[in-house]
Amino acid sequence: MLNIRHIAIMFFVTISSANAVSFSGELKANKECPLYISKNTGSNPDGIKSIIGVSYKIKEANVLPATWYRVEVPNAQVNKLRWVEAVCGDVITSNPEVDQGNDEEVVTPGVSNQNACSVSGNANSYVLALSMQAGFCETSGKNKPECLNLTANSPYSKQLSLHGLWPNKNACGTNYGFCNNTQKKSSHCDYAPVALTSQTELMLKQYMASMQYGSCLERHEWYKHGTCQGRTPDDYYSLAINLTKQVNDTDVGSYIATNIGKSITAVDFNKRFDEAFGAGSSKKVQLICNRGLLTDLYIELPNLEDNNESSIKELLPLAKNAKPKTCSDTFKLSNFHN
Repeated sequence: MLNIRHIAIMFFVTISSANAVSFSGELKANKECPLYISKNTGSNPDGIKSIIGVSYKIKEANVLPATWYRVEVPNAQVNKLRWVEAVCGDVITSNPEVDQGNDEEVVTPGVSNQNACSVSGNANSYVLALSMQAGFCETSGKNKPECLNLTANSPYSKQLSLHGLWPNKNACGTNYGFCNNTQKKSSHCDYAPVALTSQTELMLKQYMASMQYGSCLERHEWYKHGTCQGRTPDDYYSLAINLTKQVNDTDVGSYIATNIGKSITAVDFNKRFDEAFGAGSSKKVQLICNRGLLTDLYIELPNLEDNNESSIKELLPLAKNAKPKTCSDTFKLSNFHN
């Protein structure tokens, strides 16, 4: 006989997935991310996270293109169907036109994404994605040229690097990209070089190690994200560099530089960010960790197409709050180098 508690649980599961989309595939985790029973409430009673390198069978997506997947988690103690953010892994699916929500997607070369998430000029907001180069290298990119050339004295070791400036459409999230009939490529360097002035190129190399050492992240970022906004490549990257520099030039940048190789707390980081950019500003920042190391900061910004303001301090109050951090309350700043 079902008691009231069982009925309540059954009702909750039905309602929580009522608007989800059936999806067939696997997500291979490349980050440690919370696995939620409810993504809306953040319910995770056993505190489990995805395990890097493990593949999880996908049962549902929240929308298409997906920003969340509902996966089977065999080791979950309570409810083995869990929600995980799409950015937490690489998705393998039988449909090559489904954008999986990762910045380095599993794609079929030459396949163009013609859905509503590839129409330029429809952004509702932006994200400034900044990376900890050492954290990325230690967890994901040891064999990349920029990681093989990362030394202890390199400026990339002690500053936040530019990952990208992403226009986002509410219905698509970070899957909004490859606009104006841009075709996805299987490798960053398969894209044509981005036309930049020598001055912009020089500045970009100071904040993007991948460009400095020839692994072509700037090409991928332009063709995936830059094509979905109205600025020229020079103006787009000049704005991204300016925003990145603003963060590095505050006490946030100094705090990171002086704590390389050490563990810090989210509370302390948020305090520094609020002091630099205004009370409550840290709510606009998502801290991304992999294996306990800080790898990225995703800073929410308003729609920059409608706003000529370039001061982060003025932009943040206009932005929505960020998603929950994937870091634990205490995490480490990597001191990886060669």
